Amino acid sequence: MLISLKWLKDFILIEESPSELAFKLTMAGFEVEEIIDLKQSFNDCVVGLVTEVSDHPKADKLKVCKVSIGENLLNIVCGAPNVAKGQKVVVALPGAKLVTGNIEKTVIRDVESYGMLCSEKDLGFTASSTGIIVLNDKVNVGEKIWEEAYRDLDDLVLNINVTPNRGDCLSHLGIAREVSAITRKPLQYESSVFNLVEKADFVDIEIYDPDLCPRYTAMLIRNAGIGDAPDYMKIRLFACGMRSISNIVDITNYVMLDTGQPLHAFDYEKIRDKKIIVRKAKPGETIITLDGKERELIPDDLVIADSERAIAIAGVMGGLNTEVTEKTKTILLESAYFYPPSIRKTAKRLSIPSEASYRFERGVDISGVPNAAFKASSLMHSVCGGRFENTIVDCYPKKHRRTNIKFFPERCSVYLGAKDIMKRAEERLLSLGFEITKKSFEWDIIVPSYRPDVTIEEDVYEEIARLGFYEEIPPTLPSVKIKGVRRNNNDFAEKLRAKFVNFGGFEVINYSFIRQKELEKSRLSDLYADRLVYIKNPLTDELTVMRPSSVPSLLSVVETNHKRNNFDFFIFEVGKKYFLKKDESKNKPEEIKLISLAFSGNLYEKSWYTTEEPYDFFNTKGIIESVIDDLTNVPIEVKPVSAENYPFLNPASSCEIFIDNKNAGFLGLLHPDVSENYEFRRDIYLAELDYDLIKSLYFNRRSYYYGFSKFPSVDRDITVIVNEDLPVARIFSVIFASGTELLKNVRLTDMFKGEKIGAGRKSLTFKLIFQSMDRTLNDEEVNRENQQIAENLIKELAVDFPK
Repeated sequence: MLISLKWLKDFILIEESPSELAFKLTMAGFEVEEIIDLKQSFNDCVVGLVTEVSDHPKADKLKVCKVSIGENLLNIVCGAPNVAKGQKVVVALPGAKLVTGNIEKTVIRDVESYGMLCSEKDLGFTASSTGIIVLNDKVNVGEKIWEEAYRDLDDLVLNINVTPNRGDCLSHLGIAREVSAITRKPLQYESSVFNLVEKADFVDIEIYDPDLCPRYTAMLIRNAGIGDAPDYMKIRLFACGMRSISNIVDITNYVMLDTGQPLHAFDYEKIRDKKIIVRKAKPGETIITLDGKERELIPDDLVIADSERAIAIAGVMGGLNTEVTEKTKTILLESAYFYPPSIRKTAKRLSIPSEASYRFERGVDISGVPNAAFKASSLMHSVCGGRFENTIVDCYPKKHRRTNIKFFPERCSVYLGAKDIMKRAEERLLSLGFEITKKSFEWDIIVPSYRPDVTIEEDVYEEIARLGFYEEIPPTLPSVKIKGVRRNNNDFAEKLRAKFVNFGGFEVINYSFIRQKELEKSRLSDLYADRLVYIKNPLTDELTVMRPSSVPSLLSVVETNHKRNNFDFFIFEVGKKYFLKKDESKNKPEEIKLISLAFSGNLYEKSWYTTEEPYDFFNTKGIIESVIDDLTNVPIEVKPVSAENYPFLNPASSCEIFIDNKNAGFLGLLHPDVSENYEFRRDIYLAELDYDLIKSLYFNRRSYYYGFSKFPSVDRDITVIVNEDLPVARIFSVIFASGTELLKNVRLTDMFKGEKIGAGRKSLTFKLIFQSMDRTLNDEEVNRENQQIAENLIKELAVDFPK
């Protein structure tokens, strides 16, 4: 929430410095993230005097202007239709940073231009403009625009992080209440005098569902002239991140930022039968909203309607059919309270995040509804010349009852652990607007209507504590009960992460939704063409698909690092993938938890004591194998991948991973065709593993303990020549199956390929370790074991032995 310090001073006297005020607000629970000096953005914008205007020699619609800024005379090319000699204008000098772009010295159609003559749109004050700003003759040439022309720019803006439960503080009045309670200074807020009536001749209001709209008020403003808002209002809206549209719309926005109550202005003449009906939408009903889009409504949506059609989506956005335009003369002003969950659901479903819905879905002050309407009407009178009576039609079928809380002071002291805190409790609660009735052992506390977040006694404790900045609560060490260690889901997840971190991995967290074009870049679009899960209410127009694989997310992270010259790393993520599961009756979404990994560049960088070692198939497989073996005591098996199932991998350096005879994922080198779609500068290896499978094996693992032998081991080497496509794991399995209990271990020690053994063949040397628990082995029984293994290798795998 952006809060103008000048605006805030309309409500309360502030003697603290901006930094002191920011500190106090932060300590009271309203973190001030930034203090913005508004005028700093306009230091390169000065007052200029147009001394000469001539036609551009090479452009019919451009003018070449001579502009004095005091000591210097600038040559500036301008396309505004209203530029003329003798005008005092706003000049953005080279180096200025405006909302429409940065200003630099440039050449336009062979004519040099040393700046820009600005419109209100260029400065960010308005959403549109038809020409440059023409300033008052009294301002001095050469001075910065915030010194005289726009003095309201000399302001500081507090960027305050307001928590979701404090909807009452999404306005200057709301923050002023907090400042008043913190600084013990009274609010300077004038109460309005008006008449509330249930019915009036100019409008008939009906509320069909009081639970969704317990209060709706309306005022009529006649002969309002539509035009520009005053400069102070434009700049205050600009300071709070909004742009001026027209005086009527600006006034509704201004009062919303002032009081926290959203308003809406209807063109009264466009309301049929002068009837306002608050109802749920009809099945199939549509409305074209102010942004020009047709919205299809459902019966859960609340609408404002006249006698024939919907004219607004309640609390979200108005309809184009009753929009206020330049021709509007009479305005019906709406100020209402809507049920927050209803507004939140509608705004989210229709993807219409608006300033109004942002406040309605957090809860506005139902008692302040007519006050905001009267303030806006008064401004329309003073700014637009509109006429109104002090009559507000108030349809209030479901009266608000303020919350009454039983409060026990002694219990509060014990709860907060602070004995002296109750000395200031009453003063603090009264300063926040609470009403207190004291009894012998308890207080009856009535909560103000603008504080719907305070509902129980513990909420009152927090209000007392936070206004003391929690400093009165002495720090104490919590008591901790030591429990026996048990395996649980968190235990597994933390161990898994720790294993990968120990191998140098960095954990990343990605969104579960991606852009559909990322599937095309990673060659996954065809694989999941008819199995994608689309998001009904995406955060943006691009992030529309739930990821069917972690590959696009990982590749995006890798590309970002490569663009920043970070090439050597290993990342992992514990996340999910989503796709439609084929079913006989219908497609059902399936959600699978994954462990995803990406390896980039070098495992070891070159140094004085090591050589450079890049990540390759074997060391990445070794990392995965080691982690899974440590967690499950189950070895992995690998099998070649098919290009059909893994189009994004290079089949020559990739494999499927099996654990306990179940497919657990894949590991492989990114296909070069995919790499060309990204800005990669190193080879990338990717892996996905089935999280739930590994977790189940972890919780069901068995640990085996063996005694060690006091007798020496004996080793034998065996070399075989096999086809190049035969997996080494297959040879290992035959060797172990062929040996007796004397065979303790087998290691691959050498591999050779070359002309001597023939094309498509490889030579593998294994070291076999034999050992007995009860005796020293002799050569005869070791040779017999070795011979049996060799015979089985010939029989099972048709291996050759070197001659």
